[in-house]
Parts: sequence; structure tokens; C-alpha cells
Amino acid sequence: MNQPATAQTGETGRAAPALPHAAGTLWTTLGGILLGHTLSLWQGALLPNLVTPLDWLLGGATLTSMLGLALLGALGQAGRRTLVSLLIVVNAVFLLGRLSVALFVVATPERVVLDLATLMAWTLTVPMLEASMRTSAAARAAGAGMPLALLVLAVTFALTPQGARAGPVVWFGLAQLCLVCGTVYLSARVTLRLRRALRSTQASNQELARLALTDPLTGLGNRAALDAALEARVETGAPFVTLFLDLDGFKAVNDAHGHAAGDQLLGLVAERLRPLAAGGDLTRVSGDEFVLLLPLWPGADSVAEAAQAAARVVAALGSPFVLRTEPLPLSVSVGVSRFPEDGADGRALLLRADQAMYRVKRRGRGGLHLAGDTEEQPGLLPGAAAVLERPVLERDLRLALARGELHLAFQPICDLRSGRPLAAEALARWVHPASGSIGPNVFVPLAEACGLSGPLGDWVLRTALAEAARWPAAGLVGLTLCVNVSPGQLTQPGWPEAVGRALAEEGLTPGQLQLDLTGDLADSGPALSAQVMALRSLGVRVGLDDFGAGLAALAHLGEVALSDLKIDRAYVRGLGAPGGRPPLGQTVLQAVVALAAEHGLTLTAEGVETPAQRAALLALGCQRGQGFLFSPPVDATQLAATLRRLQQTAAGPP
Repeated sequence: MNQPATAQTGETGRAAPALPHAAGTLWTTLGGILLGHTLSLWQGALLPNLVTPLDWLLGGATLTSMLGLALLGALGQAGRRTLVSLLIVVNAVFLLGRLSVALFVVATPERVVLDLATLMAWTLTVPMLEASMRTSAAARAAGAGMPLALLVLAVTFALTPQGARAGPVVWFGLAQLCLVCGTVYLSARVTLRLRRALRSTQASNQELARLALTDPLTGLGNRAALDAALEARVETGAPFVTLFLDLDGFKAVNDAHGHAAGDQLLGLVAERLRPLAAGGDLTRVSGDEFVLLLPLWPGADSVAEAAQAAARVVAALGSPFVLRTEPLPLSVSVGVSRFPEDGADGRALLLRADQAMYRVKRRGRGGLHLAGDTEEQPGLLPGAAAVLERPVLERDLRLALARGELHLAFQPICDLRSGRPLAAEALARWVHPASGSIGPNVFVPLAEACGLSGPLGDWVLRTALAEAARWPAAGLVGLTLCVNVSPGQLTQPGWPEAVGRALAEEGLTPGQLQLDLTGDLADSGPALSAQVMALRSLGVRVGLDDFGAGLAALAHLGEVALSDLKIDRAYVRGLGAPGGRPPLGQTVLQAVVALAAEHGLTLTAEGVETPAQRAALLALGCQRGQGFLFSPPVDATQLAATLRRLQQTAAGPP
């Protein structure tokens, strides 16, 4: 059966932290050893009768080794574990060598007692180093072998003439050293085992904490993870959106195909949602309910941004799922709430999103709704209200072409000085049978998200060319048709040739068509440049739409063989305002006009709405404009009359 995403309680696991002060312990020990070896050499100078050339050789070699280890550590050429391991091995060899010299070469009680004291101190140091820091197998073997090596030395010494002559002080010291070594070694082993057990417990706790926050069926976070994520996001105070998703008709899938198939479907849904959760938190909170938290850009239109995020979710789950080789259509109802507008804490945000989701259910399922009435939300983009009020599904857009729900509107482009129409831009419109008019700012991103931008763009081009072919019969000659095209559509293999064939079929010349690229030239590449060049070779004009909206286009303007630039309306809006300093748009436009002249580009200003803007653009050197001053977008049936009116009223300077 479908597993619920239950919230389990448990201690939150963390990665095992590094042992505290490990680096300090290492450098303190290394410094102490260096000082000890230096004192040992000084001791040899003060007590020449107790020191042999072998002692000088061992001491000098060991001191040089310690200095080398210190240099490697300071330069970062050796890790802490390597340094500790080498430190233990080198000093163990040195001290056992010193004791061997004391027992078998010097063989005096004074010298033996002196080295026994040094070995006693080192015997206490090695286990502490092993217990506080990880070491290599060789270092552990050296530490463990110290008692055995001392025992072997003691037995060997006993069989020599020097051992037979040794007094009780020497034998008592050797016995005491072996006892201390064994005791400390056993204590260190116990400490090491306890440390390993602690690490194992920490790893187990970490895994338990992960499982406590994970839905076992999908691998997503569960309700406990959602509560933690909501609390963390609310604490930061940064705006975010909560999307509450409920799969429509999921019970019917369980009933018809079995719970195993339902579990498989939930896993497939999670796979489609994961790419949409970049920078956010995706959780499964019950059988067929998911919650997605996404950050919102501060200062952006949160309503529009939230609607677009929800539309992407609807589109992602809109295409059929393949379940046991059988296609299974599925829709989702999405409720949306925003922080801080719709709630000050996670509980309130979830409640508002859940209520919004049930509004979609009551309307007939499949779609999205924002918390609160849409008419109360200021700043709602044109067409977004229709999206929020009625279902917007990928299948609706797929069927829109066949149903004839899409049509074209046209907006004239005029000579700014005379007002004479020079071109007309084709603009796609969607009239949904239930939702009414849906703006392109809503359905164009939806088409891109679900892979329909190509078919939609091809339909716009074909329909616009067919309409332009009727213009001469209506007495409209010398006009250019402008059609927007995405870089993805333009870079399709063989697309320039397809455009040429479409023009020929409609009896139009390539010079009558202008294709305006949407998007930023910063994303262009060799394929785009080659396709643009192929279109220009045919005689088709190629422009860049909304120039200035992506400032990176300035740096890439010379990489694509464009013929036209259309200035984004944002730079036109403040022109012609009375008094005050010139707006930023005027300064930018001066540079753009000079840039267009340098590259031989035809310049068109978008969003021309007032005579003052028209006059300011002319003064700057811009010759063409598009906007409500001349005409709003009109249906194809009204275009001829609109263009004739503009031709009749065309005059000299405004």
C-alpha cells in the first residue's frame, strides 16, 4: 500500500566533528620533542662519559627528522595523521636504539636509569597521541610493540655478561618500565575502542536523524522536514512562496492499478518535481500531497513570480506518466501562499495554501490558485488573473492550436517623423474557452517549460505569413511583417530553409519578413550566428527584440549579423517628462543610437505613448517607433483599416 510520509521524532544528526584542539596537541607535542632532543644533545656535551658516538648519531638523525617533519607540516605538504604517525615511529626507533646502547654498549646503572626515565615519559606520550588523533597502522604497531620490544631487550640483556653484573636498580627500572608500558598500552586500547564506539554511535544517530526527516517512498523530506524548513525560512525573513500540491484522481489510480502502481506513480511525480526545487525545499506530507517552498526575489512582483512557479509545476505534471508501459494522464491542484503577505508563520502559510488548493478542487481540479481573491491582489500581470482563476494545464495549450483558441493581433510600426506605417508586428493571443483571454506573459513561459515553444512559434510564423499575403489585395503595399522567434526555434536544423519555403508558398519575398530574436545574446553561440547568417543570405531581416532588457547583449552585439534593434520600452517611458535632469533612458538611448549607426542597424523604439516621447526620440536620432500613440495591437480583421488610417493621417514632423 502507499506509504504515508509520517513525521518521526528524533535527535537531529550532525557530521562527526573534528576532535577539538587536535592541531594544537600535535604542534605542542612536536615542539616538546624537538626541545627534548636538543636537551639530549646538550646532555651529551655535559656528560661525555655516559654518551657514545652512536648516541650522537641517533640524536642528530632524529633531531633532523623532527625538523623535517615540522617543515613539512608548516608548508602543508603532510597531513596531521601522517605527521603524528611518523613522529611516533621515528621516536620509538630512537628511544629503543638509545636503550640498546645503554644496555649493551655503555652498561652503567647511571646511563640505564637515565634512558629508562626518558622511555617512561615517551611511553605516556604515545598512547595520548593515539587516543587524541588518528594514526597509521605503522604508528599503532610501533606503539603496541613498545612493551614487547622492552621485554625482548630485557631478556637479551639478562643473557649478557653486562646483565649478569647489573645491580637491582637496573632490573627494577626495567621491570617497572615494562609494567608501565603494558598498563598504559592497555588503557590506550580501551580509550581507542571507546572512541570508535562513540563514532559508530554518532554515525547511527546521524542516519536515524536523516531517516526521521525522510519520506521512505520518494526519498523527499517528510512533514517533520517541512516544519523545520518553514521555521528556518520564516526566521530569515526572506520572502518565499509555499506551493501545496494535491494529485487529482490518485485514489482512482490505486483502485484501478493497485497500491504498488500508486507507489510507483508517486516516485515518478517526485522525479519530475525535483528539478523545479532548485534552491528550495520539496517534501511529501501525506499520501498524494506534496509541498514545495521556493525563494522569491526581494522587490519583484511576488504575485506574478508565484503564479509562474505554480504554472511550471502544473506544466511539469501535465504530460502523461508511463505506468507499466501504459500512458496515464494526471493533473494536479496547486494552492499558493506567500511569505510574509499571506502569513507570518509556517502554520498559517500551509493553511492558506491548503485552502487555495481546495478552491482549485471545487472549480473542477487541475490548475492553481493564489491565497486570497485575485481581484484584491495589486500588480497582477495581464492575463495572470485568468491563469489563477481557471485551470492552466499543458494539455490545454496543446489543444489550443487544434481548437482555434489562438489567434494573432498586429501592432503597426511607424515612421516617427511622418507617422507613416512601415511594418506590423504579429503578436500571439490565447482565448481560453473557460478562462477567457490569457496574456503571452503567461502562456509563452508555459510553452517553453513544456516543450511547446517550437510548435507555437511555427504556427505564429505560418499564420502571420498567410495574413501578410493578403495585404496587397487590401491595398497595403511596402509593409514588413515582424515575427518574434526564440533562439531555440531559430537554431533548429534546417529552419532557415523552412522559412524560405514558407515564404515561397505564400508568394512573399524574403525582404518582406523580419524575425525578431527574443532573449539575450549572451546565450548565443556559433549555431545561432550561423542560422542568422543563413537567413540574412536569403534576404530576411533579423532583429533583436527588447534590446536593453538583457544588458549583456551589448557585449555580444557584433557576434550576430543583425539588421535591426528594437529598444525596450523601459528606456522610452521617462522620455519627454517636463523639467528635471534627463532620465537615464535618454543617456542610454544616445549610446544605443550611436551604436546602431556604427553597426548599420535600423532602430525601433517600443512603448511610444505620448507626443513628447516621439519628439524626444526624434531629437535623439531614432526614426521608427511602435506603441499606443500610433495604435494598440488590433485583430487581423481590423489591421487593414488601422493601417489605412495611419497612411491617411501621415504628415510631416509632429
